[in-house]
Amino acid sequence: MKGVMVFMNYTTKSISKLLNVSEEQVRRWCRSGQLKSLKHSRKKGYIVEKCDFLAFLDDNPKYKKALDLVSDDNASKKVLEIRSLETQLDKMKKEIVELENTIKALKDSE
Repeated sequence: MKGVMVFMNYTTKSISKLLNVSEEQVRRWCRSGQLKSLKHSRKKGYIVEKCDFLAFLDDNPKYKKALDLVSDDNASKKVLEIRSLETQLDKMKKEIVELENTIKALKDSE
């Protein structure tokens, strides 16, 4: 996996659900630069990388606390499930990159 970075991305919709705010509020944060993001297209909207989302949470303890201390059991289970799925996705992405590198190495050795 030399020189390959794997990223986890969030949409405005997923962030709004995690933080219990409107999608428009997330777009405002993106437009103002408070939440670092990329705008892929008008249709897809803003995309926020995991490291930028975590940095935003560090800069805004109110939302970090809300995410960590969700009082509703179902919501808290969903947050844990999302985190688990993100971890699984990151592992799968790394495996895909490793397989692609192996395939490339095999093709180059032919």
